[in-house]
Amino acid sequence: MNKKEILSLLETKKTLIIVGGDQTEKAIQISQLLYGNTTNSKTIVCTEPKRSNAINLAELVSKQMNEQVGKTVGYGIRFEEKLSNETKIKFITDGLLVREMMADPLLNNYSTIIVDQVNERSISTDLLLALLKKLQCSTRPDLKLIILTSSNSNEINNFFNVGSCNSNNDVSIVSFGNEDCCSTVIQKSEIEKCKDLTSVVLQLKALNINNLNDLEMITSPSSELLNKSFNELFRLGAISSNKDDDSSKLTSIGNTMVGLPLEPIYSKVIIESEKLGCSEEILNIISMLHINRNNLFIGKLSSSSSSLVDNQSDHLTLLNVYNSFISNKCSSTWCNDNQINYQTIQTVQQIKNQLSNCLSKVSIKLLSLNNGNSTNSKQFSDQIKKSLLSGFFNNLAKSTTDNSYETTIEPIRKVLLHSTSFVTPESNQFILFGETIKIDEKEYIKDVSVIDQSWLH
Repeated sequence: MNKKEILSLLETKKTLIIVGGDQTEKAIQISQLLYGNTTNSKTIVCTEPKRSNAINLAELVSKQMNEQVGKTVGYGIRFEEKLSNETKIKFITDGLLVREMMADPLLNNYSTIIVDQVNERSISTDLLLALLKKLQCSTRPDLKLIILTSSNSNEINNFFNVGSCNSNNDVSIVSFGNEDCCSTVIQKSEIEKCKDLTSVVLQLKALNINNLNDLEMITSPSSELLNKSFNELFRLGAISSNKDDDSSKLTSIGNTMVGLPLEPIYSKVIIESEKLGCSEEILNIISMLHINRNNLFIGKLSSSSSSLVDNQSDHLTLLNVYNSFISNKCSSTWCNDNQINYQTIQTVQQIKNQLSNCLSKVSIKLLSLNNGNSTNSKQFSDQIKKSLLSGFFNNLAKSTTDNSYETTIEPIRKVLLHSTSFVTPESNQFILFGETIKIDEKEYIKDVSVIDQSWLH
């Protein structure tokens, strides 16, 4: 890679596609090259498809500059950031930059944006590229883009040239090292295998893109998937119509959802929980659901932990674990005694603090049912489960005779409780679940709570 060549091309080109080479090394060198030759005070931002990439790159570049992360070099990911007023090189996830565009549609804080590992073709990456191209072609013709990819650049090159304001004179391809610029095949976009685009549609609505057909993307989502996502958002109360046109506007619920860094389904649960007076409990549960729970329990819960387990609800079990941790003054000894990973549950507090700030900004109050009442009371558990049902209405199942379940929403299919669930199967039992996972051709459900059939409409 000729550094002078890159700097020279950036003087005349809008978009620079740099191909090949070690993925980590590209982002490290390019970000520092721009920092060392910048002529303005704006921050250099480099987006990554994965959270771990953003953290690792910030640490590596900080180390090379003999500084701590959070000073000149920092990172931002969902629920965590190490940034300051001194930060000039910022590594963040693709999705986080999309969220920044909701507050600052012109991205005025940046003169050059690096989009790394485009070959990964995550949904957030594809969406970000589409929005940045639209921005270049409208209100920010001065915006410079540097696209880093380790594989075939033809598809990306065509995207930035065809059917847009750019021409071949605006885009240039550079090889990083001695590699052939079109040596391997770029992988398919996640959009082609995705089953849910509700978050994407919600974000685009917030950016006043009412008709998704107006947004050029490298790979466009199928009309079937878009229709499904619009229907889902309409049922969640986030949009006024389930049509992909100007009649579909964000509702007050939708606007609140946009302010939360969560999937729409979780945002709806939080909004409903305030009405039911249990937003504090739901916030604790959702914070627990957003950690790596493979690391939460060290082996099986001990006999001393039996009071934590609710055999009618995995969600309430998680709530019991968190509440007990807090009531025991966040003790590492308590964690050891109860087979709980101390570092993992500390992360829950960090997530909760971030979400609490977000709830405050969208004027959602933290209300608690636990005013000296037992968490085992039916009224307590019912309000929490009703809140969960407001978002997870598509994830319902009924027990069958062989300790398995059948989903109640088409297509009806047989599902089994995952081994991590604490729920005890019973006859004529209705449940909601958080997610499914396939193992050896069998489908298992996780994050399960038993619900009352009378709640179903």
